[in-house]
Amino acid sequence: MMSDDVMKLLTEATFASSAAIAIVLVLRVPMRQLFGASVAYTLWSLIPLALIAVLIPARDVVVTTIIQPTTASVSAAVAPMLTAAAVQANDNPVNLALMLWIAGMVLCAFWFARQQQKFIGSLGALNLCYEKVFLADNNSQGPAVVGVVQPRIVLPLDFERRYSREEQNLILTHEKIHLERGDTRINLVAAALRCIFWFNPLLHWADGRFRFDQELSTDANVLSRFPAARKSYADAMLKTQMAIIGFPIACHWQAHHPLKERILMLKKATPGKIYRLSGLCLVAVLCFGGAFAAWSTQPANG
Repeated sequence: MMSDDVMKLLTEATFASSAAIAIVLVLRVPMRQLFGASVAYTLWSLIPLALIAVLIPARDVVVTTIIQPTTASVSAAVAPMLTAAAVQANDNPVNLALMLWIAGMVLCAFWFARQQQKFIGSLGALNLCYEKVFLADNNSQGPAVVGVVQPRIVLPLDFERRYSREEQNLILTHEKIHLERGDTRINLVAAALRCIFWFNPLLHWADGRFRFDQELSTDANVLSRFPAARKSYADAMLKTQMAIIGFPIACHWQAHHPLKERILMLKKATPGKIYRLSGLCLVAVLCFGGAFAAWSTQPANG
């Protein structure tokens, strides 16, 4: 039945995503130390790749069964009764589990949408400064990147008073990197996965580490463009209004990101180009190898 197939696929996807998350959580810090924050951030692509691999049909195994005539007649009479009994025994629990899963997805999506709406509302009216950069009506939030279809940078009302000219340039560069990479769209995918696998606490816990790696990667990109601006960048971080609660889609300077660790990262030298390329090659091998492993461990269709 269709509900059986859905629950089977959900189970396989849960195991595959959990295994991928465990691998990322184990390797993210060593990868960051060896190859830099940007390489460690790309390691998170292992999770969606593993899930895509699970959706690819498993290999088919042809099984040939020889049935004796006497057995065939008995099987023909007994098979309908066994099938009916199996459906009657399994149909209700499977359907109930499917309904609970759908209800959990809807509630989780509603909760995330409410958080996002509350955050957008806290910005107040947005006044266009120049292309894709807006000034919020208050100082309680920002800087941030909001929006999925048309992402834009939102700055607090006192942006020019709070930060020096150099700090303003560094912050705008930080937010533009989020725009260039499409991080709000990536965060939407992460939020969607949290809705689908709402019952998996490992995924929700990993989301905070993913967002932290996203910010560290952005910091590293800024410093690669302005290597002499480490002190000014740290000063800008200390002046920035941090949000206590992380918002599902927006790229925001959140307080649960360990600020001390982010500032300490600014003191470390940026890995050279060869190291970064080596790290990206290693990540590619891990991601495609992990995706193949997720696909190959599926039960064969027989």
